[in-house]
Amino acid sequence: MLGVTAGTMQQGEQRESQPILFAATWTNETSQGIYTYKLNTTDGSLTQWAITPLSFAPGGFNPTYLLEATNKKYDGKPVIYALNRATGIGYVSAMTLNADGKLDLLNSQQMLGGSPAHITLSPNEDFVAVANYAGSLSLFPLYENGTVAPETYYEAFPNGSRVVMDQQATGHIHSTRWLPNSNHVVAFDLGGDTLLQYELDTTARTLKKLEPVYRPPGSGPRHSVLSTNGDYLYVTDEISNTVGVYKINPQTSLLE
Repeated sequence: MLGVTAGTMQQGEQRESQPILFAATWTNETSQGIYTYKLNTTDGSLTQWAITPLSFAPGGFNPTYLLEATNKKYDGKPVIYALNRATGIGYVSAMTLNADGKLDLLNSQQMLGGSPAHITLSPNEDFVAVANYAGSLSLFPLYENGTVAPETYYEAFPNGSRVVMDQQATGHIHSTRWLPNSNHVVAFDLGGDTLLQYELDTTARTLKKLEPVYRPPGSGPRHSVLSTNGDYLYVTDEISNTVGVYKINPQTSLLE
């Protein structure tokens, strides 16, 4: 299982919320696609509801990550975004939950990068940033109805720090994080030991490079989480098994 996200389904005359869990699976063996489960909030158990098979998106052989929008809706339904990994290429797809528990495909866009690993929504939910483990970063605008527009920014990172050669010979963008109260996004390059800072230009629909932040050589930054007040960013390092703590400058929205 590669990615899990949660959602809710409205049901019954009183419109009670039914918690729903989606699991994306690597499908080159026995798994079949994206699994939908219902969560029993009384005993915590999960019941499999449906499976959305591999044919849900062009080239979508391996759904690797799922993300549900908070505000983007298509015909009143929250939009769910999925990354799909095929051989040497990747796709991002927009979907909605159907009444039978399966996901209905709205559209897909191919990206220039390969091995998509992580997707995040901009604060206004007008863009998604995609981290490609093969060593690149992609930006896709979103239409008003939540469907995905063609890719408008792509940057490759062919060079790693080469400290731990089997993991850092080349760049590996593993995740991204949008910072609060700004148009800034950070990409985490596990292969380059670098936190790559960008500012979103909403008019040009592109990313402007800002000053990068460097982790100690051989760290391998992978994921991050914001503090509850949004003032600090905690970065986990896969290779060195360490955590970095950064203050977000309230004036510049840059990491310190």
